[in-house]
Amino acid sequence: MAYDVTKSNGDRLTLVPDRELDETTSLKLLGKNYAGYGEVMAENLVWLLENFANDTAPSAALQGQLWYDTDADQLKLYTATSVTSDGWEPVNPPLVKIATKTDSSYTVVASDHGKYLRFSNAASVLLPNSSSVPVGTKVLIGRTGSGAVSIRNDGSSVVQPSNLDPIVIDSQWGRVEAIKTLHSGSTATWEVSGDIAQITYSISPSASSVNEGSTVAYTVTTANMGSGTLYWLIDGGTVSSADITGSMSGSVAISSDTGSFNVTLAADLASEGAETLIVKLYTDSGYTNLVSTASTVTVNDTSVPASPSPSPTPSPGITPSPGITPSPTPTPSNSSTAVNIVVDPTAKTWNVVYPESGGG
Repeated sequence: MAYDVTKSNGDRLTLVPDRELDETTSLKLLGKNYAGYGEVMAENLVWLLENFANDTAPSAALQGQLWYDTDADQLKLYTATSVTSDGWEPVNPPLVKIATKTDSSYTVVASDHGKYLRFSNAASVLLPNSSSVPVGTKVLIGRTGSGAVSIRNDGSSVVQPSNLDPIVIDSQWGRVEAIKTLHSGSTATWEVSGDIAQITYSISPSASSVNEGSTVAYTVTTANMGSGTLYWLIDGGTVSSADITGSMSGSVAISSDTGSFNVTLAADLASEGAETLIVKLYTDSGYTNLVSTASTVTVNDTSVPASPSPSPTPSPGITPSPGITPSPTPTPSNSSTAVNIVVDPTAKTWNVVYPESGGG
């Protein structure tokens, strides 16, 4: 005859038929006269003894059930609520698990709850916006090396105190505690306390006004960063890539909180007038997290306009050939006959006209 199984609050859980095996829960429920019942009963007891130790949660869990998550080394309680994505909430272990990290970029995950994340090198630790990390997750983050360890949001989460974002562990052997206190809508809020300081950034050019063809040296100064890499971008001024010898962007290595790079202006022949050069500083190679903007540099136009071609000198006018000078007037003979000489300037000839002689 089948029998009812009820929970501790009196709610009916299932009806187990005779000679059948019911798997409504993580344990197998035996029907009356089920063959092979001994093995099933033994397994049920072992699973209870080890709290279903596995890297995956037991199926068909009941509220109040315990599970030892072997992947996270944590004992978890099934609350059947939305506090976590799967309903399992970790039970704080009695001892802090030490997790030494060598990652340069690390994102906190749900299984880090209750751990001491101990960084032996410079690192950026992200406190995520993911709902898979439940409210109440608490981690201890420490710096054992000389490199700065910064604690940041992942672009959409909120880290408090916000005026210190990004937060830096102030000194070697310093530690901070980060607790996820809220997940409202699509935004997670983390609160951080402990040995914290703020990273600051500044970038300055070597001159405020330069001529085309000159090189501007930029100095980057940080506080509490130590060593790392930042990224610069020419943006906001009136110069274009044609005005720059080289790239419009690049990276700068920071060592002991300082670094430098150069920008060289092209000496072109185009008359453009004075232009402006503005360089911005970012923490990421995607140029999304702006941290400082350099003062504006004026680029003076040194191009010389082309001189116009000289006006052609007009060819000298052609001087007319002088007129033909007539031959000297012949001296008349001693003849008493008068002679008239007529000069024709048009024909350039002359004629001698003899008067008619009288009586002949």
